[in-house]
Amino acid sequence: MEYPVIYEGNTVGTVSVAEEACRVCWKAVCAVDTTDILRLYVIKEGAEPFRIGVLEPDAQASHVLRLDRAAPRSELQAAGYDPLPERYVLSEHGQGLGIPHVKAYTGDVKLDALIERGQAHCDRERGKITVRIPFAWGRACPMAFALTACEIRDGYAILHYRKRE
Repeated sequence: MEYPVIYEGNTVGTVSVAEEACRVCWKAVCAVDTTDILRLYVIKEGAEPFRIGVLEPDAQASHVLRLDRAAPRSELQAAGYDPLPERYVLSEHGQGLGIPHVKAYTGDVKLDALIERGQAHCDRERGKITVRIPFAWGRACPMAFALTACEIRDGYAILHYRKRE
């Protein structure tokens, strides 16, 4: 998949994303006239921006920056980036990346009550709804009513939710 890259509110290039079984690969090409050291971030509502890497000048073309990087899928999952969002931004040291947090909801009364109280977090990406809640074996879990449908990973109970019509 290919997505636009934004810098200071303008589209300055593209990033190609290849998702493999155990890793994700990015190839970015951007045309930027700056002396700043720019980093490429992927941004998702409700999560810290995920830094992909520093772009390097292209020796063949002035004002062109490139990046070619791969990261383990487990690193992205631990940062809350599964599935990957579609928003890519250039920034110097992460400046200006703050995104206002708007709570997402599922439409299910019990799950939405947990989200409203701050006990669970909901992500809506590409038509998928995912609800995450901290989980520790042997401790009470507020989402116990749905644990049989959850994936337990990295200290979270994760429910991939699909609302019935």
